[in-house]
Amino acid sequence: KCYNVLMLVLEVITWWYGAGWKGLIVRLQNLVSRVLVVFSVPLLIRTLFSPWRRIITYTDNSFIQNLRAALDNAVSRFVGFWVRLIVIFTALLFIIFAVVSGIIAVIVWPLLPILGLVALFRGLMP
Repeated sequence: KCYNVLMLVLEVITWWYGAGWKGLIVRLQNLVSRVLVVFSVPLLIRTLFSPWRRIITYTDNSFIQNLRAALDNAVSRFVGFWVRLIVIFTALLFIIFAVVSGIIAVIVWPLLPILGLVALFRGLMP
């Protein structure tokens, strides 16, 4: 019976400092990748200066209409640029949060079993 408990403890420790720690790092990498995909950051960067919602004004050949169309197209590109830039910065904030919390998790991970034992013994001792 004692042998089984000892084997269980050794298996948990082996997993915790081996596959568990590696799995944590892989999950954090997947989180950053998912943020990039959900926010479509590569696509937003490629289309940063594209018109907003592909709103483009076409005209005939009169000077006033060409001027109005150029202004409309410039406004559409301006709006598209800022909307895409805001979404890219939002994705960047999510990525920074994920990386910082991931670094903290990777640092704290090996200490958790020790801190758990310390808390257990401190709670048991008067």
